[in-house]
Amino acid sequence: MSSLKPDVLRFDLPCQEKYLQVVRLALHGAASRAGLTIEDIEDLTVAVSEACNNVLYHAFDEETLRTGDPRMLITLHISDGEVRVEVEDQGHGFDPKHVLAADQSELPTTQSYGLYLIRAFTDEMKIESAPGSGTRISFVKRVSK
Repeated sequence: MSSLKPDVLRFDLPCQEKYLQVVRLALHGAASRAGLTIEDIEDLTVAVSEACNNVLYHAFDEETLRTGDPRMLITLHISDGEVRVEVEDQGHGFDPKHVLAADQSELPTTQSYGLYLIRAFTDEMKIESAPGSGTRISFVKRVSK
């Protein structure tokens, strides 16, 4: 990896699904610039989509989505050979240890698989969250060898 400072792209978006295509398009360009393969880019796109869908469907209640201005912040750090992603919200938050400790076979719906997919499709994943404090999920995808 290069010792140069990474390029950073930030998106401060309303919590609406229609804006996710903007992120996906930028992600494709950024990941290509970083040297990721087509397969790496597809994996990263799934991970980013899942992280954003978690914000859209789990971070805020219906009242906040309808009457407030909930936002999600997506940051892409682009370096030679890797892309680091952060997806943040100021929503309800949750206990990541409780969610990640659950047996996947016991999860109630397919909506519960997002964090498992992110972990499976990236090289590193970190979750910072607690009930009432919002959530930041960070993950890295490196060029596959």
